[in-house]
Amino acid sequence: MVCGTIMVAVCLASMSLGQEVDIDDDIPQTNSNILMDFQHRLTVLENLHKEDTIRIGELEKQRHADQSRIAILEKQQRLDNSRISDFVNNRFVDKRNIASLLKQRRTDRQRIDDLEKQKSIDENRLYGIENRLDLGHLKDIVKECRKDLNVTSTVDVKRPTSGRKSKHDTIKSTSVKNDQEIEKRVSDNGNTVAFSAVLSHDYKPIVDHMEMHFDNVVTNIGGSYSGNTGTFTCSRAGVYVFLWTVHVNPRFAYTELVKNAVVVGKAFSGDSQYSGYGGSSVVLQLVEGDEVWVRVGAHATLTYIYGNARSTMFSGFLLQ
Repeated sequence: MVCGTIMVAVCLASMSLGQEVDIDDDIPQTNSNILMDFQHRLTVLENLHKEDTIRIGELEKQRHADQSRIAILEKQQRLDNSRISDFVNNRFVDKRNIASLLKQRRTDRQRIDDLEKQKSIDENRLYGIENRLDLGHLKDIVKECRKDLNVTSTVDVKRPTSGRKSKHDTIKSTSVKNDQEIEKRVSDNGNTVAFSAVLSHDYKPIVDHMEMHFDNVVTNIGGSYSGNTGTFTCSRAGVYVFLWTVHVNPRFAYTELVKNAVVVGKAFSGDSQYSGYGGSSVVLQLVEGDEVWVRVGAHATLTYIYGNARSTMFSGFLLQ
């Protein structure tokens, strides 16, 4: 638009100057110089216009680039704010987790202390059971019983008698005779039958009627017990005493003593937040070939049998 206006002005000036040529010869020369100067200036202005146009285009490109960069930075800022929010939330969560872990550690320490106490109690109980199975200890008990019976007999001699054998004398005589037979059996290792075995591993999970295999055999005089099957097979007829103890964790479980597929005794174990044990004993009359074992009865969900503390055991011996 500016260039057009300039061209019109130049043309008008040329026409005016052309009319004045006839008046003065020097003026046309001057007007020609002015026209050339105008044309030179017009060229310069056009060049400046082109440069300005190019510069404006570059600035527009730079503006678009800056806007794109601003959009990227704003997006990054939103991401950074989101990450900062996540870090803050995770910090609170981590604090709660740390507090929970510290509480759990205190609970675990208390549980370890309880298990250590329970282990000590179980070891003492197992030691007592093993002592009861010790033949020399059993022999001493028989001697003490005979000694007591002899003292009783000495006192009874001083009482007046009727000349006939009383019922009390018959019982004493029978008891002494039985004690002599037990002492004879104890002193004769060839006729002794006794076993003791403990569980060396955990049973997890457990199911009803699952047979328990007490695989760590401590004592097996007479060879009637199998650690592979957990079954005692009678090789000598007589009266037997069976004892078993089961350590469970957590809650509770029943265990059963089975003779030839018939339940002859039950025991309750557990009923604790952490672990507990329980057991029982049964006296059985067996004949050769009878089989006796321990199996799992009713139990709470997620309860398992603990075997690593030597607190789950099965034992028995021939009484007479």
